Order: sequence, then C-alpha cells, then structure tokens
Amino acid sequence: MDGFSEIGPKGKPVREPAPPAPSEQQGNPTPANPRDAVAGNGLFLGRRAREDQLHYPTMSVRVAGTETIVTEGIFNHPVMVVNRPADMPGVADLCVITSLHNVNIQDVRSDKAFASHIPLAGASHPHAQFDSRYAPLTFINGARFDKPSSVNAGRILRVDFELLETHKLAPTSLNALKLTDESLQRLLSICKDLAKS
Repeated sequence: MDGFSEIGPKGKPVREPAPPAPSEQQGNPTPANPRDAVAGNGLFLGRRAREDQLHYPTMSVRVAGTETIVTEGIFNHPVMVVNRPADMPGVADLCVITSLHNVNIQDVRSDKAFASHIPLAGASHPHAQFDSRYAPLTFINGARFDKPSSVNAGRILRVDFELLETHKLAPTSLNALKLTDESLQRLLSICKDLAKS
C-alpha cells in the first residue's frame, strides 16, 4: 500500500516502522581466535561485546593503560589490532575503524580528531600532501571497506580477546584484513606521536 502497512484510527494510513539500521557485520559472528589478534589485523567489536561488558565487568573495553571503561562509539565497528601487551595475556590493544557516519574527513571540525584519523584505501586525508604517514593504509590483498573509512589512532583501547570477532570481509582468511608492513608502521608511528600529545 505504497509504504503504508495498515489503516490507523479514523482511517488514516499508518507507516511501517523503520527497519533497524543494518549493522556493519551481518550474519552469525565468529569469535576471533587469540592467534588472530596480532598487530595489523582487522577484526570486529560487535554487539555481543557490548552485552558481555554489561554482564562481565572484568571483560570491559578500556582506554589502554587506564581503568577508564568505554561504552559508546566503539561497538558494532571494525577494529585494527595495534599491540598485544606481553605482560597481559588474553588482551589486545586496538583502534576503532570508522566511516565517521559518512562525514568526509576534511569536514571534521576538531583538530585532534582530524589529526587522529588515518584513512584506509578508498579514503583520503589532506595531511597526506605534507606528511606521507597520512597516505591511505592498505591491506595486503587490496581489500576495501564499502564506505570510505579511517582508523582512529587517537584512542587506543584494551580489549579481552573474547570480545572480538572475525570481520565479514575476512571470515576465513585473516589476510583479507591484514595491513601491509609499511601501512602498519605508519599507523604505529602516528599512534605513538598522538599518545605523547
């Protein structure tokens, strides 16, 4: 009936409720294996992680090196592993991969946010003109996300392996979302510089 599903009070058509927004990851999530959580691998921090964090506070997502628990803007996002602390088995440090809600990085108003987002292949960053570290990061097999995306190197999170899942672009082959060595070194360099500031 032309976008309407039923007739409401007084004979007025009632619109169908909006369908739920599709998540970045569809289908049945596959838990990541600890061997998957190596620097340069892309994984997924799904909806399940948020639920687990509510029920198991010891598995909380925290800002790396602090006790600050993060609850917003990270779940249902792909993530990039940047470190596995040797003194903390079972956890990985990572950065969130985001499309900035489809906002072009040039339109980001905060200087810190602007400087902390490193584009992935298919996106660009104006800083790349004078700082080659901001050239798009690439995956070893040339994979790309559906939307122009970037890695937020300005906030490193510490996550229990059990909260991570494989990403839909790499359900069976981690190499699908593995950064090239050169891209990983650039990402780590920017993470280090931003941690000092």
